[in-house]
Amino acid sequence: MLFIAGAYKSHMTTWGILSPESLTYILFTNCLLCLLSLHQWLWKVVWAVLCLSSGLADYFLTNYGVEIDRDTLTVFFQATPKDVGAFNITAILFHLIPSLLLAATGWFVIKPSRDFSPMRSRGLLVLALLMGAVGATGYFAWPIVGKSTPYNVVAATYGYYQYTRELDQAIKSRKNIGDDAGVFTENATQPLSIVLVIGESARADHFSLNGYKRDTNPLLAKVNNLVSFTHATSCGVMTHTSVPCLLTRATATNWIPAETETSVISVFNALHFDTAWFGSQGDFSLSVPVSYISSEAQKKVILYAADGGRSPYDGQLLPYLDQALGTTTNHFVVLHTNGSHIQYAARYPKEFERFPANCKEHNLSLAQRMFIITNSEVKSNQKFRYKTTDMFDDCASSIDTLINSYDNSIVYTDWMLNQVISRLQHTNAIMLYTSDHGESLGENGKFLHGHPEEVNNWQVPMIVWASDTYIQNNPQRWAALQSYRHKPVSHDHIFHSLLDCAGIDSKLTDPSLSLCR
Repeated sequence: MLFIAGAYKSHMTTWGILSPESLTYILFTNCLLCLLSLHQWLWKVVWAVLCLSSGLADYFLTNYGVEIDRDTLTVFFQATPKDVGAFNITAILFHLIPSLLLAATGWFVIKPSRDFSPMRSRGLLVLALLMGAVGATGYFAWPIVGKSTPYNVVAATYGYYQYTRELDQAIKSRKNIGDDAGVFTENATQPLSIVLVIGESARADHFSLNGYKRDTNPLLAKVNNLVSFTHATSCGVMTHTSVPCLLTRATATNWIPAETETSVISVFNALHFDTAWFGSQGDFSLSVPVSYISSEAQKKVILYAADGGRSPYDGQLLPYLDQALGTTTNHFVVLHTNGSHIQYAARYPKEFERFPANCKEHNLSLAQRMFIITNSEVKSNQKFRYKTTDMFDDCASSIDTLINSYDNSIVYTDWMLNQVISRLQHTNAIMLYTSDHGESLGENGKFLHGHPEEVNNWQVPMIVWASDTYIQNNPQRWAALQSYRHKPVSHDHIFHSLLDCAGIDSKLTDPSLSLCR
């Protein structure tokens, strides 16, 4: 049975044998399917869905070490073409083919009975009683068994359904906090420009500004008036949670305001700032908070894939920034970038390949297979070489190649931020950059993000730059910002700091969460 194979695979690497709890819950699941087999077409649908979902879950579990939960199912159900294209489709098909064969075997070999004889009726009665007993036991075993395929898929799907239903209700009744915007007290003779750059999957420990051994920030290292916070954390490990959190009054421990209130953009709107949102990540589902928050901006431009499906580079947002800054009013601009999104080598032009990364676009999946084949923990200075024989890959690779591609994407981010600063340096302006979350690069067998147990998924770069004019007008605020350089800061500070650093006197601001105090 698929269920035994899935649970066996999941637990073999942990305990070596199946736990009694797993065996108990597998029995419960098979009993349930026996009852469903009275209805042939219903059984076929359930069987096919479980087979295919287990195949997909197996791909992400074995290649990325991703836990199947509500958040990962949210990404799956709301994936964009760019998200799908970032994965090795051929490898996914190789995981799905056995699942399809297993489903077909069930359809054509197993013939559900429609016999309602007394013997079968008594058997079903005993089976139902057994299900009740096993179900009670399974309730207590769920914390362990619920992490095994396909049970994790079923539980995560139900969690996703509840989440979207509650989110839809919350969106319809969101409070416009712009009604309590307060007063803009800045007395500068020049308009104020605030630019918030949101990165993607960038790790703080891969920024040379924070002590990384490689020079990934050659340009920002030479910029004056720049503060890199060395101990910054995100308020989530997935884009659809962290971005709404950092733009609203939500925090890592209280995400409710991200659903029930408008964002900081609505506050700047109410105070007559020109607001704009320029994104290179493509569209998000309408049920993702990022979508309705970005729509609060007076101007919204989303760049789509071009040149045969290639995602746009973040530098393509700069002409839109130039256009937005061309007016003589106050500005609040959000640049939502691709940053270091998988696949890393696709996030930067060839001229930014500072570190050799000549393996093809499948280098990430290669590194993951290397980890599985060697069955060893990836260490920071340890190399794993694996000559691939897969029919869909044609290069030798190592974990070094993966990290080289990733670091090159950070080098491109360095260039991008330097370009933004160069456009603001002769104005009254402040720029804040942070990544939505971090990334796993093989530590503990994990790749990508969405791993709340991994510290590197929470540690993000956070940088503030200010122009000479801004510093002259706001010496106390600038001094306060500098004082937090080596102190713990987080996304929880961003909403309040944006308002406070802009000189907005509002009851929405929590002084204890402002970096300008």
